[in-house]
Amino acid sequence: MKHFDITEWSDFTRGALSASERALMEGHLSSGCARCASAFEFVKDVHTVARLSPQEEPSPDAVRWAKALVAMHPRERVGVPSLMARLVFDSINDPVPVGMRSGDAALRYAVYVAGNFCIDLHFQEDLEARTATIMGQMTDRETPDRPMTGKPVLLVSGKRVLAHCISNKFGEFSLHCNPERQLRLLVGTDEYRNRIEVPLDPFVGSGPNGTVRHRRK
Repeated sequence: MKHFDITEWSDFTRGALSASERALMEGHLSSGCARCASAFEFVKDVHTVARLSPQEEPSPDAVRWAKALVAMHPRERVGVPSLMARLVFDSINDPVPVGMRSGDAALRYAVYVAGNFCIDLHFQEDLEARTATIMGQMTDRETPDRPMTGKPVLLVSGKRVLAHCISNKFGEFSLHCNPERQLRLLVGTDEYRNRIEVPLDPFVGSGPNGTVRHRRK
C-alpha cells in the first residue's frame, strides 16, 4: 500500500493536485488507512487556522519546523535525490599534540564536500554526560560570499529527527545530541528542496572509533 506524505496531503487540502492525483488519494482515504487519515486531518486543521488568520505572521518556531519538514520529506515525484557528502579531511589522521588530548572533552574536526558546497564540522563530546555537540558551517565554494541564511539542518537517526536548527547568514549551525548509531545530517541547500546528506557514524555513536564512544588518552 502506497502512503502519502504530509506535503502531498497539504496539496490535496489546498486543491493543488490534478484530478487523477486527487482521485487516487481520495480512494486511499476510503480504504481506511489510519496513518494517512491522521496526516490529512492534521493538515486540514492547519489549513483551516491559516485561512482564519491570513494577517498573522507564523512564529519563528513554526517557520523552523516547516522548513525542517520540507527538507526531511522532499516529495518523491519531484525526483530530486540527496547529494551525498564526501569526507575530505578528518582530524584523527592529523592529531593534536599529546598534551592537548587530555581532559573531559573529546574534540574532532572534519570537512565534507558535496557539489559546490563545503561543510566544516566540529564534534565535541562530554564524556561524563555522554552527549555531543555538533557545530558546523556550510559555504559555497564557487561563491564564498553567498549568504547561507535560513538553511534547515536536521540530525536524524533512521527516520527519526533527533534535533534541528536553522543556519545563520554565515551558514553556521549547532546541534546537541545523545550518541546513536546511523546518525546523519540533512542540510537543505535551496528552495527546490535539494539537500546534502552527511553520514556521521565515523564521528558520533559508531563504536570504538567514534567520537562519543572513544576516550582518547
